[in-house]
Amino acid sequence: MLHTPSDSHGHGPISLQGHPGSFWRLVACSGSVLFLAAVLALQPGLRHQGRSMARLLSAFSGRREPLLLIATDDLPDGSVLELIHGLRSQLGPTPLRVVLFLEDSVERERLGAFSQAGVQALCRLESFSGDQLAQAIEGAAGNRNSLDPYFLELLLRPVTTALRSGCPHQLQPRERQLLRLVAEGYNASEIATKAGIRADTVRRYLSQAYQRIGVRDRAQAVGWCLSHGIVTRQELDRLYRPLLDPPDR
Repeated sequence: MLHTPSDSHGHGPISLQGHPGSFWRLVACSGSVLFLAAVLALQPGLRHQGRSMARLLSAFSGRREPLLLIATDDLPDGSVLELIHGLRSQLGPTPLRVVLFLEDSVERERLGAFSQAGVQALCRLESFSGDQLAQAIEGAAGNRNSLDPYFLELLLRPVTTALRSGCPHQLQPRERQLLRLVAEGYNASEIATKAGIRADTVRRYLSQAYQRIGVRDRAQAVGWCLSHGIVTRQELDRLYRPLLDPPDR
């Protein structure tokens, strides 16, 4: 169980109960204001939070104290892997523990890169909860690795011919949804509004989907969606016919 040493402002290091002397500065970095607010509400001992890699690296430049980082992989100024490497470079031999919350659309190669970078906990963003966060922090503080079963299954899944050929059943549900909206003619901003996510998240999902199905651009994606039944020609005819037919005179 986590608790904070007496600190009238609630910004002291966290410690792992039963492990005296194991103190960690709890920090968070994410491009999502909502995620940062949720972490702060659940962990009032949070030392520092920021929406950019540069801000967090600047805040802890020259400091030598054990850090426990909670982050997402949507930083506006670089990869979270760059943040991890930057903090490790600044901290030197001082310990760094990392808890990452990732979207389901993450690629298995990127999961492998996080594991190789020494990330202690890989958690699903879509199942974010107070209990999940507390367990991940406690495990990381105790230097225990934890991997969400969904990500474990993804890492262990064999690379099949179907995956390389871009079959529809290999798409994540969100990727399939966004590809359909692309085929229906919506741009990234419009898709973001319809899907209830940010435009840069839409672009990241689509980039991953394009790689997965082996297309380079929107036109090829529409053709792929037609040939694989994501949309039908009749549906697209209904959508585009009013734009093609001249108005009645």
